[in-house]
Amino acid sequence: MGQDLEYPFVQLDRPDLALYPDGSKEAKRVGIGWAVTCADQVVAENSIRLDEHATVFQAEVEAIRSGLKWWQTSEKHKEKSLKILTDSQAAVGALKGKFVTSNLVGETKSVLKQ
Repeated sequence: MGQDLEYPFVQLDRPDLALYPDGSKEAKRVGIGWAVTCADQVVAENSIRLDEHATVFQAEVEAIRSGLKWWQTSEKHKEKSLKILTDSQAAVGALKGKFVTSNLVGETKSVLKQ
């Protein structure tokens, strides 16, 4: 699997929930998808089409942000621990970095801190 990403970037041995985000771009079609599981059962999932000018990096970060926003607003799940499992090293690096290079990364970092 990909990189483990949790705020404040610690390993969770037994998280309550797992978020699997992904972004993709093919020709002029850009989109994101994510799923959240609890005990290997999907409890939420979503997919969204993005503007055709969005990059794969933007899609990957948006998938993380979108999944986190769901978690934070879910009355049933927001108090549970969440582990983010992503294959995007670029997204992990940007979110762990000290310097924010885009609004989307800044917004996602803010969501992580909430």
